[in-house]
Amino acid sequence: MDTNSEMHTHSNFYAMLTAACQKNSKGTVIFNDKEKISYSSLKREVETVAAYLQHEGVQYGDKVALVVSNSPEFITAYFAITSIGAVAVPLNVFLKSEEFSYILNDCGARFMFASASLAKELKNIKAKTKVNKIIWIGETKAASSDDSYFDAARTFPGKPNLSRQPSANNLAHIIYTSGTTGHPKGALISYSNLFSNLSGIEQIFQISQKDRFVVFLPMFHSFTLTAMVLLPIYQACSIILVKSVFPFSNVLKQVLLKRATIFLGVPAIYTAMSKTKIPWYFRWFNRVRLFISGGAPLAGQTIDDFKAKFPRAKLLEGYGLSECSPVVAVNTP
Repeated sequence: MDTNSEMHTHSNFYAMLTAACQKNSKGTVIFNDKEKISYSSLKREVETVAAYLQHEGVQYGDKVALVVSNSPEFITAYFAITSIGAVAVPLNVFLKSEEFSYILNDCGARFMFASASLAKELKNIKAKTKVNKIIWIGETKAASSDDSYFDAARTFPGKPNLSRQPSANNLAHIIYTSGTTGHPKGALISYSNLFSNLSGIEQIFQISQKDRFVVFLPMFHSFTLTAMVLLPIYQACSIILVKSVFPFSNVLKQVLLKRATIFLGVPAIYTAMSKTKIPWYFRWFNRVRLFISGGAPLAGQTIDDFKAKFPRAKLLEGYGLSECSPVVAVNTP
């Protein structure tokens, strides 16, 4: 496949999702516990949430924040925001109230999707920021001016107006860096940045429609978002969603049961996997062809131990930074 021509066919994510639907309409885009979400149903929900956002007054170029834990709703909201030309701002869900306020004020977001489990940390956020509506995902006692995601996604009537689509050089999202010196800074990432990254990773990893990516690292992180959420949809394959890295035995169980082929982790996970007693049946029956590591350097000892324990798989080390969309370099298989 000529990946460069593929890259230039899309100038935004709605076009990418539409193309994935044409290729794999009935195929599973997200495995979420016992639920399977098809490409066609994801696209329908994206369009409903996009129509809702437009009805609520979200305009082209507006910033919409996501303070959302790993979930199908994170993916749907992200695609809905970008499909109407608004800019997604995924936030680290482990921040404290003042840190949320700083970023929301810095980017000027007026709308925000938020997980109900984070309601305590977001309690007075509207008083401290320009946010005037929160769309809550999950059960919470929402203020009358807020909405429930499930009402918006399941019952909102009408279709979105998608006549004005973002072009390749428009902003897709803003990722806030960890702010090692002073406040976090927002890295402005365009569609062109992301598609060039997706195209490069896809060529190295040789992704096919049969691949299944297991996602347990936080989706708000640039590495997970690009390589484990956008990349599978770019290639019309599947995402296996695991809500949390704890207990890790559940991650391994999902990898086995749902036949994951691509596994993204951080060095601490690979060190633990190389030292812990892994069940023999996992070692023999897992389908993972690529284990990918990022976020910090891998120790030589971990690489050697991992190879001894998983002789059939390849462990690749990547390097990147948020400002670069984020993958810069990775070992080739």
